[in-house]
Amino acid sequence: MSYSDGSSASSRATSDVEHLLCTGLSPSAGELPLQGLDSAVEPFGGALRIGLAGSRPGGDSLARAGGAYSSDLVEKVVAPRPGNPAPAYPASLRSAQVEGSVLARFVVDTTGRVEAASINFPEATHALFADAVRQSLLRSRYLPAMLGEHAVRQLVEQRFAFTLTR
Repeated sequence: MSYSDGSSASSRATSDVEHLLCTGLSPSAGELPLQGLDSAVEPFGGALRIGLAGSRPGGDSLARAGGAYSSDLVEKVVAPRPGNPAPAYPASLRSAQVEGSVLARFVVDTTGRVEAASINFPEATHALFADAVRQSLLRSRYLPAMLGEHAVRQLVEQRFAFTLTR
């Protein structure tokens, strides 16, 4: 798909992801404070990847996630709303000084909410970290992906890092 300015859907999606990285999802934005000053959860490597796992360029990237679009098929990708809650660092893991990370995949619906049934964790260093991320995602809100003038469902992949400050 090409636009009047010569850009493509994928280049616009890349631009939108770069915008996300500049608006609070990068490590340069600092750590997100939690309930204690001794711990933080931050976006891992500043990455919020948006798209379907296993989709191929130029291929059918629709609907392996129940009809959700990948970033290469939308004109505007999903964006987190300001003020989304950070996952709570599980107290038992903090007291045991356990650090870890979670890779979450989920669908953001047309109203900007995460579809609970779509949340899965291809990677998690501990189940309690995954539970904390799930609870946070269910309270989070996003600007939905857009295709033309219509909001559409989109698959999102995001990594969360749980680290202790020393």
